[in-house]
Amino acid sequence: MARKPWVIIVLTAVLILLPIYNIITTYVISKHNVTFTHYLYSLFALKENYVALFNLIVPSLITAYAVYSVKKWSYIVLGLCVFWISGLAIYDVVKYYGSLNTLQIIFAVVLPILFSFAITIYFLVPAVKTTYFDPKIRWWEAKPRYIIEIGATVEQEEGQHSGKITNISEGGCFVQLDDKLLELDSMINVKFKFDEKQYVYEAQIVFNRTDIKGYGVQFQNLSREKIREARTLIKNIKLSGASLSRPLPMWNDDLKKWFLNLIKTGKGLTPELPGKYKVK
Repeated sequence: MARKPWVIIVLTAVLILLPIYNIITTYVISKHNVTFTHYLYSLFALKENYVALFNLIVPSLITAYAVYSVKKWSYIVLGLCVFWISGLAIYDVVKYYGSLNTLQIIFAVVLPILFSFAITIYFLVPAVKTTYFDPKIRWWEAKPRYIIEIGATVEQEEGQHSGKITNISEGGCFVQLDDKLLELDSMINVKFKFDEKQYVYEAQIVFNRTDIKGYGVQFQNLSREKIREARTLIKNIKLSGASLSRPLPMWNDDLKKWFLNLIKTGKGLTPELPGKYKVK
């Protein structure tokens, strides 16, 4: 269990705060000679300003939601919002043409367009695109995994192999075997007992360790009954005092670690794709 990449969280925060920048910028380039307080009041109170208010706030918040969701559809929403934001910046050029000084043009037009362009380029980076399009590498979506040591049997067509489960979640487990190397992607049955109850799950080997005869397996073809059974099993394992295999660190320490690593090594600007273990 882990957080989303900090770069995604930080980018989402920037997009959420972007409406503040938009409101201040439009006030600066406005031709009306009013205080900022009166400007805010008119912006939120007068019906004729609702469309402008919508354009200042909503596109950025929709973009933030799409970025934070980390889904395939995020790219469609991002494309539409980038087009929307760029169009609004161009509209400001037309609307205030001839009345803006250089500084106003930079903050009201150039910076929003450059920001939209930078967002577009960033989301075309392979590591970022893979994170959004391949759900298998979104490690933060994985169910909590608990450390436990219980005897297990792995069944295949050619026979049975004894071993033990060293960690487990609702969706799979890690099994160490006493003998026999198993093939990646092969189907197995995992049998084990916890609290005097016998469990059997059909599973697929999704990765294997090179240093030990250990295999990460993902439970397959789970019926509703099996899903409920797995949830109850994990709940009981948690209540037994089992520890998380990857406890979530304090957010401030984690953020500091990410930021320092970014400054020192340049890594962390894009989501780091998890490695895969394979034995050929």
